[in-house]
Amino acid sequence: MTWSEPEPLGERSFETRYVTPDLDARLVFDCHREPRKLDVTFAAPGFSSRLIELLKPFASPAVISPAQVVLFDRPGYFRLILVPGRLQAVLRKAAPLRVLAELLAQLEQVTGPVLLRPADCPERALSLAETQVHIDDRLCTRCLACVLPHVQSRQQPPSTSPDELLARQASPSEEVA
Repeated sequence: MTWSEPEPLGERSFETRYVTPDLDARLVFDCHREPRKLDVTFAAPGFSSRLIELLKPFASPAVISPAQVVLFDRPGYFRLILVPGRLQAVLRKAAPLRVLAELLAQLEQVTGPVLLRPADCPERALSLAETQVHIDDRLCTRCLACVLPHVQSRQQPPSTSPDELLARQASPSEEVA
C-alpha cells in the first residue's frame, strides 16, 4: 500500500499508482515531467456524503451537474472534480506532491475509520456524532490542521524525478551472471 515506482507512458510521460482495497489512485506526469493529473477510482460505486464532508478542508463544494456532481478547488494547488465512484484532481504547476498525501489521508477515511478529531481544529469547525464527522463551512479556514496528523509517509508520491527514471532507462541494466 505505497506508491509504485514511476512507469513510462510513452517517451516523456510517466505514471505511478497507489492502490488499497478501497481505492486505486493513478498519478500522471505530463510531457514536461510535472505531476498533472490524479485519478482516483473507489471500490464502492457512487459516492457518499461522507466523502463530500471529508473533502471540505480542501475547499467548499459546488454542484455542477448530475453527471459532474461536485467541484472542489484548492487555490494554487489543484481542482478536484467528483463524479460517482471517481475523483479527478487536475494539478496546477505549483502543487507540491505532499498535497496529494494530504488528499489521500482524507480519502482513506471515507471507507475506514474517521480519524479527524475536533481537538485538531484550531477554528473549532469540526464536530463528531458517533462515526460521522461534520465540518462547518462557515468556520473552516482550510488550514488542514485536522488532516496533517493523519498523513503517513506511504501516502507521499515517490520523490524519484522522471528525469532520474529516464536516465535509468537510457543506461543498459547490469545483469548479474
